[in-house]
Amino acid sequence: MLRSQAPNRWQGRRRKTARGVSLVEALVSLAVMSFGMLGVVGVQATLRYNAEVSKQRSEAVRIGQEEMESLRSFVQQAVDATGVRRSYADMAEGVTSATAAALPSNTTYTIDRNVADAGNGFKSVRIRVGWNDRNGNTEFITLSSRIASLSPDSSADLLRRETVSQPDSPVLNRHVSIPAGAEVLVLDSTRSVFKPPLDGTNAGTVAWVFNNATGMIVGQCTVRSDVTTAELAYWDLAWCSSNADMHLLAGFVRFSTGSSQPTASDAEIPTSTVRNLDIRLDLAGGRTYRCFDDAPTSSVAAAGRTAVAYYCAISANASRTWQGTAMITPLAYSNVANSAWAVQDNGLPAATVIDHRLCRYTPASSESVWVPNEQHPRVYGYRDAARLQVQTTAMGNLREQNFLVIRAGFNCPTDSPANPAVRDFVNSNTLEHLPLPP
Repeated sequence: MLRSQAPNRWQGRRRKTARGVSLVEALVSLAVMSFGMLGVVGVQATLRYNAEVSKQRSEAVRIGQEEMESLRSFVQQAVDATGVRRSYADMAEGVTSATAAALPSNTTYTIDRNVADAGNGFKSVRIRVGWNDRNGNTEFITLSSRIASLSPDSSADLLRRETVSQPDSPVLNRHVSIPAGAEVLVLDSTRSVFKPPLDGTNAGTVAWVFNNATGMIVGQCTVRSDVTTAELAYWDLAWCSSNADMHLLAGFVRFSTGSSQPTASDAEIPTSTVRNLDIRLDLAGGRTYRCFDDAPTSSVAAAGRTAVAYYCAISANASRTWQGTAMITPLAYSNVANSAWAVQDNGLPAATVIDHRLCRYTPASSESVWVPNEQHPRVYGYRDAARLQVQTTAMGNLREQNFLVIRAGFNCPTDSPANPAVRDFVNSNTLEHLPLPP
């Protein structure tokens, strides 16, 4: 029996429902996707622009800070005639402009610097760094600060004088008179250790233990010559941390040995090369002492050095007072023939050729003016300039007892008291120290 060949009516309907996406629908989808992609591109462009501006702003801050620090980095007060050394006076008042070198960038930075006198020894500084972004918009950052007319040379700090009643703020919670290079003992925070220098090196074998509360030397230890202060430990000093009772006398010896009369500025910032020397004390009452210094023993070691630090330990009594004076003993270089030198001294033979003079830093205007021990009198331990009244109150340690060596043909330079109102922050006055009066 043959099947009917008539078309199935459902077959055509199935083919009709399986047809593809129309062209209109494809175009609509493409349009929607295009708008989305345009939005993403816009976001990326905005992000890139903001990132570029942020980088430019960071670079502008760096340039501004660099310019501010360059103003702070002056090395002297007055203008240097050679134009080599930057000075505080170089910060001229007014507005100046300049362009700045920057990291690879697509813009140029302009620096506008405004300097004005703020009074009381200060200058007010405003740094404005501007640039144009990629759209031509003007951007800028501003930094403001005040710069004090303080001498940056370390001698300004060395010449400061403090009284016992008004000491500096303690460092590491210990007495201010303890040397800055002393290390607090790890297992005993009440004590610090310091190894004084010997002949310009750290090869000495003596270490001092300080009481952090009083500043007195309470221990004197013998240690290895190849061990530094930082390497000394509690166990190295346990056996000798309380076997002494001594005062500390410390300071610096500086040199201004040019061929002309030294001025107050020369005394404030001496630049002459140091000489070899020893420190010695002349004490009353049979008191014992021991001094150390970092004076160079050769001309090679002296090159570039302008100060000699010294440290003396003086035996203490029950009243914590002592009388005496500090002096220097000139020494020759070990590698230079005929390098001996001399300063006026009561004990020198009459035939000695005196080629240098020893001055001491002190605010006293003359020997008839009494100053306390902290301000470096010629002789310590008295309550009057004539040395008739012996001091009865405890003296404690004495630091910043500084000397200046000059040529014998000149006078010790004098200076007036510091006056911050006219930007004078240092009294570099000196008086002749030797020979001692009868």
